[in-house]
Amino acid sequence: ISVFRRELESCLADRSFLPIGGNLGFRLRHEYPVTVRENPILETAHLKGTDFDVLHACKTLGLRVSVYALYNDTIICPYVVDLLDARIEDDVEWFLQDAWGGIRVNTESQETWLKYRDYDSDSEEDAGFYWVTQRGQTNTVGSDYEARGNEVDIGYIYGFLCLVVRIPPWEERQRKREESRRHPVTSEQGEDGSEGGTST
Repeated sequence: ISVFRRELESCLADRSFLPIGGNLGFRLRHEYPVTVRENPILETAHLKGTDFDVLHACKTLGLRVSVYALYNDTIICPYVVDLLDARIEDDVEWFLQDAWGGIRVNTESQETWLKYRDYDSDSEEDAGFYWVTQRGQTNTVGSDYEARGNEVDIGYIYGFLCLVVRIPPWEERQRKREESRRHPVTSEQGEDGSEGGTST
């Protein structure tokens, strides 16, 4: 068992760790080819090295993991966007939320928990967001765009790819732990309860 998985499992069993749930962000360390406007941005099955290690540890603990693009340190988006043909009348970050399913976050501090709508459901409750790894220089993305205000101007939006791990509320985590005790994983199943194949 990896040190990371052991530490994360210990956190999940701690009632004081994100008691109402939240999200953890990990910067992808390896380079990957990405396609503009595709969803998902990158199949998690294609992750490698330490990125795969994080994915595998989270999956074996029953956590949901997705790849997102973080733009301008404020918006995570399920797409790598191309805005060259877009006519943006308002703020580009608002445009990403409205047209591309982006979710606003605040990344001013590694320790600040960030509020945005829970992207895994229709709930309007705020969910916390914490960066776990420092930012690197890999998997950067960006696009020029035409900003239309009093004058037409050309802007640029910059981003990078990251893993977002959904942490359930304490009650849900506890319920799953009790269920796993009653129904332990068999040798024919994977640690995440799947029977072969790669889960995304």
